[in-house]
Amino acid sequence: MFSSASLLPGVACGAMYSRDSSLSASSAPKDKTQEAKKRFIEGRNTVDELISNFDDISGGGGGDEIRRYLGTVGTTSSLFGIEKAFKILAEEADDIVQYTEAMNEFDRDLRGADSSAYSSMFVEFSAAKGKKEDFYDQALVDIKRMEEDLKIMGGEMGI
Repeated sequence: MFSSASLLPGVACGAMYSRDSSLSASSAPKDKTQEAKKRFIEGRNTVDELISNFDDISGGGGGDEIRRYLGTVGTTSSLFGIEKAFKILAEEADDIVQYTEAMNEFDRDLRGADSSAYSSMFVEFSAAKGKKEDFYDQALVDIKRMEEDLKIMGGEMGI
């Protein structure tokens, strides 16, 4: 009887090895961290742009346009899937607890802004009282909270 290891050269204990030192494991995390920092800065810029131009954005495209900026409609916003970048950057934080709390608050605020923007599209046809502008106002409150969350997270990483 013989083992499968004898049939597969280059396999030891089920793992492949490489003789190429340029493929070291330490190079991949640095690249991921740099890409995550870039995504973080782009996301922060998107939030700033959304706040600065909120009236034009909400007035021009309504709730769906706000949601496009938030990354919850479509995939073109730099906020789309930004949580992955946040998780990579957690290892860079000076205070992991404060960073994680701000990251969780950001997620909560993003969901709140998305919910308000989504609800604004249906208030005219709803039996509930209110105007779409009320929902826009609430979305803006949550987006400003997102900005504060990003400041805390960025401060923990020095960016």
